[in-house]
Amino acid sequence: MAAIIFTITAAGLNAALDAENTGFSLQMTELSGHDASGTEIGRWPLGGGIVEPNSNVMHFHAVLKSSTQKAIYGLKLWADDVVFATAQRVDPLVVIDANIDFAASFAMAMAQIPTEAITISTDINTPYAQILMTQHLGAVNPHPQYALDAQNAFEHANLVTLIAGVVQALQQHENALNPHPQYAFASEINPRQLFRLTHNIGTPYATHFGRAAGSVTHELEGSTYSLGNCLNDYNPIYVEPVSDYVIEDITLGQNLNRQGYLLRFDGYIQFGSYAGQGDTGFSTPTAKIRFFDESFEFLLEVPLTLSLITSDFPNNGNVGHVMYRASKDFDLYKLRKSNGQPPNNLRALLAVQGVSDSDGGSTDLQILTVEGFSILCSY
Repeated sequence: MAAIIFTITAAGLNAALDAENTGFSLQMTELSGHDASGTEIGRWPLGGGIVEPNSNVMHFHAVLKSSTQKAIYGLKLWADDVVFATAQRVDPLVVIDANIDFAASFAMAMAQIPTEAITISTDINTPYAQILMTQHLGAVNPHPQYALDAQNAFEHANLVTLIAGVVQALQQHENALNPHPQYAFASEINPRQLFRLTHNIGTPYATHFGRAAGSVTHELEGSTYSLGNCLNDYNPIYVEPVSDYVIEDITLGQNLNRQGYLLRFDGYIQFGSYAGQGDTGFSTPTAKIRFFDESFEFLLEVPLTLSLITSDFPNNGNVGHVMYRASKDFDLYKLRKSNGQPPNNLRALLAVQGVSDSDGGSTDLQILTVEGFSILCSY
């Protein structure tokens, strides 16, 4: 990253000198970011800082955050409602990634502004390691065990680098999806997982298209995935069948519950759609998991209940993306081969049907795609 150079504005210089003349100090409060056109796209409180008395260099820090990726072409340092200093380039100064904190530290020569004329506010949410680094920088002699010479400056620079690395490592840890891979997710322990049927490799799982002036029925059946020997390896909750018994001459029981293994399917399916001109649209799709044994012999299919989570198939809308929640309760006993034994290798695929419509009076292209899914089977 190229150097970011701040320039003190005339208003900033005057405000600092006015504060000095009246016996007060000018407090730096915020940092704002701007796009290439100069439009403000973010503002963040300062996380502290100091003006080094020997060099008259101001150090200040801020944690830049955004829910979307943003390229910052300009920065403004604010003292309440006064723009104290600015930095600008034709290429981005900083790129903030979505939902990843960017810990930024800056240094600026104060030139003719006295040290005592400037103070820097500290946001209460500033990482503790960053506050420690600021205090360390502001100390008159941060290393009393060393002589105040070039060796001291060398050690000082090394410690500043180390603390900055700790701040960055801590933020990476906090932002990680799974910061502790040595532990299992709670969702994988309770309920207990039997298998997970997943397609999440950045390419569509299954697609179908047709051309018609009216409706097109889309039948999608994707690749078959191996789920392993899950039916033989797990420890199910077992309910003993109830044998026949008589109460008031009424026979009950009849061993009907057999094994009583109840499975639960839960997950998400994302669809993509396209329909041509006219009053276009898609009906709610249906989805099933089809199971096969180790010889690819069909066992049965389990229809899933789909509940809309986000977006919708557009009417007159051409391209759409839709996310559904997929769920179902199911009796494990039915997942058996014809000889009654569980398969040695359970295999599964996702089959989907959907109907699109385009009544524009011409033969229009219509597409339905299963973009990806992740379905957990637990017991």
